[in-house]
This record gives sequence, C-alpha cells and structure tokens, in this order.
Amino acid sequence: MIPIVYDELRSIARRHLNREYGERTLHATALVHEAYLKLIGGEAVAAMDRTHFLAMMSRAMRQVLIDAARRRNAAKRGGGWVRETLTLGAEAVEMPLDELVALDAALERLEPRQRQIVECRDFGGMDEQEIATARDLRGRA
Repeated sequence: MIPIVYDELRSIARRHLNREYGERTLHATALVHEAYLKLIGGEAVAAMDRTHFLAMMSRAMRQVLIDAARRRNAAKRGGGWVRETLTLGAEAVEMPLDELVALDAALERLEPRQRQIVECRDFGGMDEQEIATARDLRGRA
C-alpha cells in the first residue's frame, strides 16, 4: 500500500512538520520512513483500507515527532551528561594504603573544628567562604 499513498504520506508529514516549533531534525521523507518503521514494528500492518492506513501512519508520525521532542527536552535538561564516579575524575589521586591510614590518624589527632575545615578544604575542594557558609549552616559545630 505504501507505493500507492507515498506522495500523500509525504504531504501529511509536511503538515505535521509545519506545526513543529524550533529546529527541525526530520524532513517529510524521513518522517514517513520513521513512522512506517514505528508502525510495523517488525510485523505486518492490518489496515482496513486506504483511509485507515493513512490515519495509522498519521498517528505514527505524531508519535515520532513527540519522541523527538522529548529527546530534545531531555538534552536541554542535561540528558546528554555522562555519569562518572568520583574516583574517575581528573582530580583523583591514588594513595598507598599505609599513607591513607597515616592521614586518617593525623586527622583524628586534630580538634573537631580543625578536622572539619581540613575535610572541607582538602577533600571537599571548598574555599574559605564556602567552608564558613557550611559551618554556619551546621550551627557553628
């Protein structure tokens, strides 16, 4: 049925695309192809007649456009970000186990206030203003 209604499908796709705002990533032909792939989903399509097939394709086109809009919105909200563990960051430093134990012991010998400042500065990467703000939020503990 596609060869019979292909030009009409492209016309429907253009109408859908004309309603779209912003940057278009699909052209009418690509939208028809994407919608057809979405519609068949690996199975034969059971259209009653030409009108029914056009309606199903129109709905599939709308779904393709909605999916594309959702991807664009997700990307605007940071959807393209890649998660990394802190140990994989650029600032990660490997420390021998005995040095790590010695560092912990040295920190334990400090007064609690001093220890918190060192932890915020050296492990949290905070500057003086951020440390002061963090300490005020904790009730000057």
